[in-house]
Amino acid sequence: MLLYHHVGRFARPARQLGLYCHADAFARQMAYLARSPLTVVSLDRALAAITGQAPLGAPSVVLTFDDGFEDFREYAWPVLRAHGFPATMFAVADRLGARADWLTSPSAGDDRLMDAATLRALADDGLDIGAHSATHPRLSRLPPAKRDAEIADARNRLQDALGRPVKHFAYPYGDYDADVRDRVAAAGFASALTCIRDRAERAANAYEIPREGISYKDGRLRYAYKTRWRHNRRR
Repeated sequence: MLLYHHVGRFARPARQLGLYCHADAFARQMAYLARSPLTVVSLDRALAAITGQAPLGAPSVVLTFDDGFEDFREYAWPVLRAHGFPATMFAVADRLGARADWLTSPSAGDDRLMDAATLRALADDGLDIGAHSATHPRLSRLPPAKRDAEIADARNRLQDALGRPVKHFAYPYGDYDADVRDRVAAAGFASALTCIRDRAERAANAYEIPREGISYKDGRLRYAYKTRWRHNRRR
């Protein structure tokens, strides 16, 4: 399961390279997946395999995107559509159409986030939309009284904005604890994704699913290593 944030055109970032993937590199990566033995599957399909309901018949990968940056619409979605690849975007419910005000250093790209109308149009075109909290905090650091507002309320607001169910959650910064995990489950989400680096089928449960982050520095060999070999060791 792969994790992206920004996909666009920008110079090499001075820091936080894991937030960026150049548009040209992204196009090469998707072309690589298209000709590789891997099958790109939806998060729903992967979840069915992770929970033992319907095993996958071939090595597979899921494409996920956190935050909902505006550059996704221009640079990533047309490439995904051209290949017929499913993907899930995790949006920050109370920041639709605003800027990513949680960033702690100047952004190397455009930090605008897609608005509700754009997300609805992409969802109508086949993009799966999940929740990435209401305001992108570190959930484990919040008092219990505020956690449900970031989790359950975010799901409700996104569903109202999109006019469709929101089934999946991704922890901002990959930050969570057992209470946060349990609140995500209680809110009605079918799954929650972490930033733990491992194969998704090794998830402890449906609410602690690992992902492999893709970085600006990932060339062709490193991308192949991350998608096919990095976590193939047996345990």
